Amino acid sequence: MTTCVTSTGTSNALSSAPRPTQASGRRIKLFDTLQRDAIALCGYTVQIPQRGGRKARTANVLLRTATLDFRMPVGSSVCEENLRINAVLAEELDAPASSEPLHWVLLTTEVIGDAQAALQVVRYYELRCRIEDYHKVWKSGIGVERQRFQSIGNLERMLAITAFLAVLLLQLRELLDKSADTAETTCGTVLTEDEWKVLWVATERNKPLPKTVPPAHWAFYALAKLGGFTDTKHTGRVGWDTIWHGWFRLQERLQGYQLSKSELAEL
Repeated sequence: MTTCVTSTGTSNALSSAPRPTQASGRRIKLFDTLQRDAIALCGYTVQIPQRGGRKARTANVLLRTATLDFRMPVGSSVCEENLRINAVLAEELDAPASSEPLHWVLLTTEVIGDAQAALQVVRYYELRCRIEDYHKVWKSGIGVERQRFQSIGNLERMLAITAFLAVLLLQLRELLDKSADTAETTCGTVLTEDEWKVLWVATERNKPLPKTVPPAHWAFYALAKLGGFTDTKHTGRVGWDTIWHGWFRLQERLQGYQLSKSELAEL
């Protein structure tokens, strides 16, 4: 388990967390202890994306670690008097004067034996946005929580199928992000040949099929268009619900195309 706290407060996961103590039993402050005792392990770089008024930049970060004993709250059902936690402190070096320096304090039960282990914990935290996006497309887009079944077996099968679809849609969106810098990024890694051809015919109408696989950028917005996206606010942002409707309509058209193709082959 890994969670993050900041010097201005705590995350919900740590709102009732015990306080760190010294071996003598005296309570001490977490951030003061880390600044004083954390051992430097390695440096690495973090790509900070543009967001709002923040400019994209590459941050040079120093990783330091420490092992802390947290005294359990009074009345806790846990038998142990203290809880041993490993902390990873990530601090940006020489941040631009106009930018807030990156500062993460990660508390984890993972073993931090070397620099590679510390980097792995940081990597877990860096993936939080992707994990949140995955659950957003799974819940808001595909609507996994709206499904109703009377047997556990059917529910588990539905979860497996919709989870796979959520991964596909998320991959397509990530390919779109990469395609801004890479013209060679195509939708062929996510869509089959029949899928992108049917999608082309459904959205491009009278245009002839291209001789090469279209880019991921086109496929993403073609699915959005099929799902009813009109970009009335001129933001270019497509909701997951719209992408899911586009995917569902594509599959309907694909089934019709494959059925007619198989029937014609039998004639």
